Amino acid sequence: MESTSDISFLDLPITDILYERVFPLVKISDLWRCRRVSHYFKEMIEAYFQFCRHADWTGEGVTLHEDVFQQVMRNSTCLLHLDVSGCRECFTQASLDLIAENNENIVSVAMQHCSQLPPWCIAKFVHGNKMLRHVDLAGIHNVSPAVCVTLAQSCPGLTVLDLEGAWRVTDDCFACIAVHCHQLRRLSLKNCYAVTDQGMFQSAQHLKQLATLNIQGCWRVTDVGVQFLDQFCSGLRELSVLGCPRVTEMSLFALRRRKVTVDVKLAHQSAVGGPHAVKHLAFLQV
Repeated sequence: MESTSDISFLDLPITDILYERVFPLVKISDLWRCRRVSHYFKEMIEAYFQFCRHADWTGEGVTLHEDVFQQVMRNSTCLLHLDVSGCRECFTQASLDLIAENNENIVSVAMQHCSQLPPWCIAKFVHGNKMLRHVDLAGIHNVSPAVCVTLAQSCPGLTVLDLEGAWRVTDDCFACIAVHCHQLRRLSLKNCYAVTDQGMFQSAQHLKQLATLNIQGCWRVTDVGVQFLDQFCSGLRELSVLGCPRVTEMSLFALRRRKVTVDVKLAHQSAVGGPHAVKHLAFLQV
């Protein structure tokens, strides 16, 4: 029997072990450098990038440039999950076009803080990937209403959406997403300052499966808007309203009674709300 000491790295099954178990744990920049080891390594790693289903570029934006990204991903045709969060240097409009051209079955994409991408470019990518289920655009302040409409109409199976800091998102954008994406379970509108009670009313009645909602910093939302959530969103399990000074225990109490987790503690809310919060608590007989 061959001893384990005689087994080398290259003896491991390429498809089942290296591609599935080992390479996904290695930084993309390190894999790319391994191409220099030998002609065999070069072919093996390029084949991996061609058929890989997960591409995690987080943390690579500082060390790699746009031309490297395009060399790595130019033959990629099987991507399902793409994460380029924070890659402001290597992930550009041309890079996104390259991904969209060769991959039409992506189910999750994270582009946090990629503010260098123009809105129309994001809309084009979304339109070409109708299988998207998880979209993270947090920190991209210039996400336009057109992006929201395209996302809603092109990806009705969306289950997770993060639009944190998208200042241009309005009540109409919120409503459009709610009307088309009935399977949405997690939604973040944190610091989307244009969202109001009207948007909550237009959207809540369509979000029956919504379990987690983050509206922190949406200071225009009041108790009225939260009451719509209590009325229509029967599946709600977690609500974040920190930074919404006009949301008090008058509306949150009903959610707490349903065992919904709220990020604002009762004592803290009373202190912040002042006399008005105390009146609300007295009214509710808490």
